[in-house]
Amino acid sequence: MKSNPVAKKPWRYAGYPKKTVRLYLAEGRVLPKKLKGEDRARPQMTLAECQNYVDSVLTSSYVRTRYSFNKRIRVTDGRGFEAGAALFSKDGKPVIHLPRFTRNKHYILHEITHHLVGINEAHNAIFTTALLRLVKAQMGHSAYSKLKSAYLEKGVEFAGRR
Repeated sequence: MKSNPVAKKPWRYAGYPKKTVRLYLAEGRVLPKKLKGEDRARPQMTLAECQNYVDSVLTSSYVRTRYSFNKRIRVTDGRGFEAGAALFSKDGKPVIHLPRFTRNKHYILHEITHHLVGINEAHNAIFTTALLRLVKAQMGHSAYSKLKSAYLEKGVEFAGRR
């Protein structure tokens, strides 16, 4: 009998939709967003490095040929946020808020994907497929394979799931 991957969800996901919990659990399996233990010695990306990474992703041939997104996403330090967030500023410009613990490439790709596919597609199959493909384009086949395996293990819906 197959176990329910959401049944023993951590308390921090209480009240979240199942699709979101499954996605976060899958991402946490292979691409931890928070640095733990010995990884704490590794410095996080600076805000300038995060902004440069966002700019390079958005100007990559992969993104330019697949999305009609032609705006700059501004990166902020995320003070007052418990997690990273893809939002819009008061003047309608895309923003990503990145508290210190979220300043790594995978977390940034997750937030970029929100803007690329549209905020209304949050964590559905369109979003998860786009994130999976963006991880492959930006982080390589190994990161893609690990994330895809975690998606399958945790029951995350995505295009081409078998």
